Parts: sequence; C-alpha cells; structure tokens
Amino acid sequence: MNNENSELNSVSVIVSVFNEADTIVACIDSLLAQTHQELEIVVVDDASTDAKPALLNAYQSEARVKVELLEHNQGVPGARNTGIQISQGDIIAFIDADAEAPC
Repeated sequence: MNNENSELNSVSVIVSVFNEADTIVACIDSLLAQTHQELEIVVVDDASTDAKPALLNAYQSEARVKVELLEHNQGVPGARNTGIQISQGDIIAFIDADAEAPC
C-alpha cells in the first residue's frame, strides 16, 4: 500500500485503569513517546481507591491526554465503553494500564 498520498488517521488509545497507580505513569508516558502525531490518550479511571487520581493530575496540561473519573466501578468493558464514547479518533485502540507501548 502506498501511503504517500494518504492522510494520517487520528488514533484514540483507551486505557482502563483500576488501582494501578504503580504502572499507569509508565503506560501513559510510553504512549506520549509515540511518533504518531494524531494521538489521543483516553484514561478512564474505573473508581479506583488508590493514589492514582493524584498521579493523573500531572497530565492536566498535556492536550493529548483526557482523563475520565468514574464514580462507580464498571469493570473493564464499562470503562472501555465510556472511553469509546468520549474518544474522537478515527481509529480506537486499547492498552492495559500495566502495559507499555513500544516505541
């Protein structure tokens, strides 16, 4: 496939998070390190009880990161569906909060 004349598609990566304060920063940072310019990172906190909301505040000034805090735990499917509803990308991808995206 020749990509010379094709436009880059925007990508929304949805991260469902529940009590993963020890891994979420590395996950988000690995996504921010990607070279694709049309990247939106949608972090859905599934009513965590750990210190993660404070960690997520560090990304408030990063325009590519959206954070949605759920009041009640909905499980991975519910959190992913919430992420899909607020995402704006042409392509939707998922990554677990304890994973890192390779560069």
